[in-house]
Amino acid sequence: MNRRIFEEEHEMFRDSVRSFMKNEIGPHADRWQEQGIVDRDAFQKAGEQGLLLMWADEQYGGAGVADFRYEQILIEENAHHGDAGFFMTLHSRLVGPYLGELANEEQKQRWLPKCISGEHILAVAITEPG
Repeated sequence: MNRRIFEEEHEMFRDSVRSFMKNEIGPHADRWQEQGIVDRDAFQKAGEQGLLLMWADEQYGGAGVADFRYEQILIEENAHHGDAGFFMTLHSRLVGPYLGELANEEQKQRWLPKCISGEHILAVAITEPG
């Protein structure tokens, strides 16, 4: 489907993401779903492609991209390749922004580069009271 909100550079990015998902994510999606865990090296491969915490400033190793259309492409391609629960959204859009917005400069320098590279994996733990 061709939508007018995406420009040529978005479609080039989509092609790159589609190739990554097809080769690095799709072949493992069923196994990850069955095991309940994504292989650690998937994070590192996504980091090598610049797909994690794209919004983070370049000084930390991010792309400094605030355009949500890129994140939308990641979400769509991830779902298309069989893993609606893939790590990128949780890592990059749900947990990562807490570091970006609430961490002090020392914490950002310590943690963001490793989260951007995929060396460190972000997660969230939630419990109910009582």
